[in-house]
Amino acid sequence: MIKPLVIGHSYLLERYSTGQVLRSFFEGMCDEDFHPTIICSKSYHNDVRENSLRCRVIPCFDCQAIRYIVAAAKRIIAPDFAFLPDYTYFSWAKISAIKKTIQLVEEGDYDYIHSISMPCSSHLVALEAKKKTGIPWIANFYDPWYDNPYRAINFSRFKERDRRYEEQIAENADLIVHTNHVICKEWIDRYGESIKKKIYVLPLVFREPDVKLKGEEKVLRQFDENFPFTISHIGSLYSGRDSSDFIKAIKLFITKYPQFRDVVRINYVGTVPESDKVLVTDCNLDKNFNYAGFIGENECIKYFLQSDVFLAIDGKNARDIFFPSKIMKYFYYGKPILGLTPKNSVLEQELIHSKNYVYRNDDYEGIANFLYNALTRYDGIAINDKEYWKNYSNEKVILQYRHLVCDTLLNKR
Repeated sequence: MIKPLVIGHSYLLERYSTGQVLRSFFEGMCDEDFHPTIICSKSYHNDVRENSLRCRVIPCFDCQAIRYIVAAAKRIIAPDFAFLPDYTYFSWAKISAIKKTIQLVEEGDYDYIHSISMPCSSHLVALEAKKKTGIPWIANFYDPWYDNPYRAINFSRFKERDRRYEEQIAENADLIVHTNHVICKEWIDRYGESIKKKIYVLPLVFREPDVKLKGEEKVLRQFDENFPFTISHIGSLYSGRDSSDFIKAIKLFITKYPQFRDVVRINYVGTVPESDKVLVTDCNLDKNFNYAGFIGENECIKYFLQSDVFLAIDGKNARDIFFPSKIMKYFYYGKPILGLTPKNSVLEQELIHSKNYVYRNDDYEGIANFLYNALTRYDGIAINDKEYWKNYSNEKVILQYRHLVCDTLLNKR
């Protein structure tokens, strides 16, 4: 039996996207031959029952008072105070997780450590255990660290600290796993060819909903004379990645084609910046926008099913190397995806490969024309690859991971 010790802070958080991905991956992998143990946060926010899980879970104390202090500094002083590399280093890693991880490695018979970000401090827990015990280590990056494009101020001191931490991860980890080739190239350019030989691309994993749907049930178009044409953004928006450009494009579309004002509905599922809501009101679009709020994973299914088009938005950064996890569910439900993103982003590549649609954030005219085509000849735009989601299926990604561990990591010992 192979026994990894997984550092995954958010494992028990049902509504947190990283927690959902982690549970899909490791719960799907757990069997008589592969049995992970999970080090995670012990927080009052935990809403997944441990007795419902296949993996062994060890929650470590996460100090809420420290989280509130850092959150206050973020709001009152500067947003960058949320990255040091993140507040969980102080509230969780330094207080309990590092000590517990080293203790388990020294006392147990674990084959390797696997750390996952976000949050990035999970890697610092593994780094300390690696230095102390020498255990093999996979550092798995779901999001970028040093080149995080959503820093609001980019204090040079903080950025240099990020770079120093990240370089230690690059040098000490036995394998480095990224979700896409864009960020792999960034790492090789930054840390040299010596890092290239231990970098691997492993896609994020997607687990099908508990209620299995046939292909025709997922992609059935519900738009008709009695049902609005529905565009849905399912996932949170926030400062740095808001929807102001999309709202302006909707305003232009309705100005050009007023006959469609009463048949277009936009669902926002998740958190929405107040500035977006104000802009919707200023543009006289309140009747077109529906704010569903932050809801559970199963509650989202009805919004996936009732949508005609899905919306994916990147921030206006020169280069966005985040893999937007929401698009895996978009792919599964098979509706066309409208992406707003800078050039050469991961989102752009994925949407092109899946035969979906990409526009620059401020291409209001192009977005308005897309919407007109969607309403007047939907079959002409619904040519996206309905099977693309299978690239991220549990079975496929877990098989790749098992090969990576058995053939590459453990053979090095």
